[in-house]
Amino acid sequence: MKFYLGFLKRMGITSRNETQEIVFNWRVKALDVILRYGFLFSFVILFHAGFYAYVDGNELVKLICAGFVFIMLLCLVSYKINTKLAKKILIFIVISGAILPIIGLEEFELSKYGIFFLFSLPLYSVLFFSNKTTIILILLNILPFFLLLKNDNSLIPIYFDFSIAESHTYLASFLFVIWNVCLPLAFMQLVNSLSKNTESLKKQSALLKK
Repeated sequence: MKFYLGFLKRMGITSRNETQEIVFNWRVKALDVILRYGFLFSFVILFHAGFYAYVDGNELVKLICAGFVFIMLLCLVSYKINTKLAKKILIFIVISGAILPIIGLEEFELSKYGIFFLFSLPLYSVLFFSNKTTIILILLNILPFFLLLKNDNSLIPIYFDFSIAESHTYLASFLFVIWNVCLPLAFMQLVNSLSKNTESLKKQSALLKK
């Protein structure tokens, strides 16, 4: 592949910048955007929640916040070493962040936030995993959708109460980060990369026809 791109460059078909665009890995760029901006907002929310949990003496919430911070830091470190591992850790973070409100908040209006988090999983899968994985996640999301239709979380067999005074604020903030920051920026990278590659291919095709 490198030999082919180098040949095109020597023939004047692609410039150096265009060659870099062809080999550009938009998935890595999308992951970079999510980790950079999504985690930045998430760290602020987690530290704020952890501080108030410390003030209230809520040991379980402190442990959860500390656990998420540790896993997010692990994801950031692994991103520099192994992007495949970082993608898997990111999905684990999203799933964990979705399940905890469902099994840990008695008020179903708050538990719904966890269901909305789960609905974002197929989009993350489109970005980072195969079509098969995406279809599986779409089908699995039928279960939380059923809970949403029933409008009742009494069917959930496991329950831990770790609600805090500002649970609604923190959950709404995470929902905002996922749907209004992480996913739009990631898909923006995808669309920009595809547009640049399309323009590059058009230029190559025009040069070959001459």
